[in-house]
Amino acid sequence: MRMPPGAGLLNLVPLLLGLFFVLCVHRGAAIICFDCHSDQGTCNEGECEGVVCVKMETSNIDDDRRTVQKGCGLEYEDSECQQTGLGSKWTSRCVCDQPLCNGDAALIASGLEPPADDASALRSSLPVLVGSLFARLLLNF
Repeated sequence: MRMPPGAGLLNLVPLLLGLFFVLCVHRGAAIICFDCHSDQGTCNEGECEGVVCVKMETSNIDDDRRTVQKGCGLEYEDSECQQTGLGSKWTSRCVCDQPLCNGDAALIASGLEPPADDASALRSSLPVLVGSLFARLLLNF
């Protein structure tokens, strides 16, 4: 049986539309983020392109040393900040999904990160909190 002219092309239309959609969605999801590293506190410079923006900060409470790394993530993650502490070390990792959202002012404005005064208070109380949680764990065993 002979197919009418152009029938083969009609079979390709859904495939081509699907491919076009995937390419457009992937490109449309990319955002511009700050891309920098600083041992002198913070930085809001450089650019990279990714699916999410990331800010990582490490601090040593004993010597007030602070390192900030900002860049792009290639896989989607929910927008949030997570802080952890162990002894005198404190680490914060923030992820967000808007252009240049890993800038200091943008993270504070979005509520993901506390203002500088609140962050300092959290860092100074973190060793006490970690120590008390560790003591509770030991007492329960």
